[in-house]
Amino acid sequence: GVGVLVTEYFNKDTYASAESSNPDIILAHKGNLIEKNIENLDVKVAERLDNRLSMIEDTVCNEVRELRNEVKEVREKFDKSEETFENSRRR
Repeated sequence: GVGVLVTEYFNKDTYASAESSNPDIILAHKGNLIEKNIENLDVKVAERLDNRLSMIEDTVCNEVRELRNEVKEVREKFDKSEETFENSRRR
């Protein structure tokens, strides 16, 4: 039945047949497998978040760079127009 299948499954995975017929050991082993899966998921989630954050960081940096360039252009235009205005007042 199911017990035999479970026992066989855990036999493959580092447990001797005598031990793996013990329900406590089977449960402990299942618990370990679940823990490992959770750890793997945690790592995957952390990596995804990390990648997402770097993408967002890159985007923000690029937008800030573009805004700085726009501000610089506006300043230059303003300075030129101010210069032109000053020159026209002197005449």
